[in-house]
Amino acid sequence: MAVLYPDQIGEAWAPEGERCFYCGEIRYSADTAIVWAGEVVIGLHVKCAERLAVAPLGDVREAQLSGVDGEPHWTRRCARALREGLTAQEMRS
Repeated sequence: MAVLYPDQIGEAWAPEGERCFYCGEIRYSADTAIVWAGEVVIGLHVKCAERLAVAPLGDVREAQLSGVDGEPHWTRRCARALREGLTAQEMRS
């Protein structure tokens, strides 16, 4: 990703009037933008880039905790929470 400053918009690699990949609104030439060039060039408003970056991080964490990599994190967390709850209850008795 790279920051696209207003004075760069209009260059051949940063045409004016492109739409934001996230919200679909036109990115104005007076706005700073974020550009990612992979197989396709994706342009984003700064706020849209922030929203787009945060959402996948949460999804990745959820997938990791679900055991997608073969380790049942949720199972261990539930067992630990249950064990701690039972231990606390036994100490009160």
